[in-house]
Amino acid sequence: ALGNLGVTYVNLGLDGAAMDSWRLAAMINPDYDVPWYNLFSTLRSKAVVALQAGDYQESLKKFKEAYPYLEKTVACKVCHFPEMWKKEQTALLDLIHNPAIMFQEELQRLTVLGGSLNQMMMEARTPERVREVEISVLNNNAQISMLKGFMQQNGIAIQHNNDLFKLLIPKRS
Repeated sequence: ALGNLGVTYVNLGLDGAAMDSWRLAAMINPDYDVPWYNLFSTLRSKAVVALQAGDYQESLKKFKEAYPYLEKTVACKVCHFPEMWKKEQTALLDLIHNPAIMFQEELQRLTVLGGSLNQMMMEARTPERVREVEISVLNNNAQISMLKGFMQQNGIAIQHNNDLFKLLIPKRS
């Protein structure tokens, strides 16, 4: 019941109440994986949102906060998806020990997004749509610059294909 209550809280945007509900459920039955996984999943989601919003330190902090919950999930006597969650645990531990992987993947995601936005710009048929997409292109380019700056400040090598980084606003004829 507490697990479902937590899900209801999340659906209402009350993440803190959901986390409290799942913590209580985990205290009552610490050998049941679902509340632990829900706690992990909520923090992982916050980490991804922070990453995509450009709050890179917060993202890494949330991933680190999430890890113990995934560890408890996998250790439970009742574990619904042990193989899948053990793989997820290994991947998260790798990310925590080498966050450069996460930042490189985010840079790649933004680069691919930039290419898609440039294609949308070329296909835009009205001046209004061109302006809409242009704003997205500019925001994406700013986020790429911010991420590259963060990576350079933290000594993370930027690996790229020069063709992928040509994210200038296309000239329209």
